[in-house]
Amino acid sequence: MKTTIIIVLVLINIWFAKTIIQLEKFHYSVQVGMCGDYKSEAERTKWLSCNEATETRTNKLWHLFYATF
Repeated sequence: MKTTIIIVLVLINIWFAKTIIQLEKFHYSVQVGMCGDYKSEAERTKWLSCNEATETRTNKLWHLFYATF
């Protein structure tokens, strides 16, 4: 029972870390302006996919590090 709770907590922490990394990656991409800005709703989906696909830092752990500040 105790090990099951520990495993569940570790999995939840991993899930939170992955989510924070995705959010910080998108935030940094928008803040720096790596994909420019969209002018119409038709360009919005292209802009969103560009910001999601852009690699902004050398390692994903940097996103987690910078998200804490």
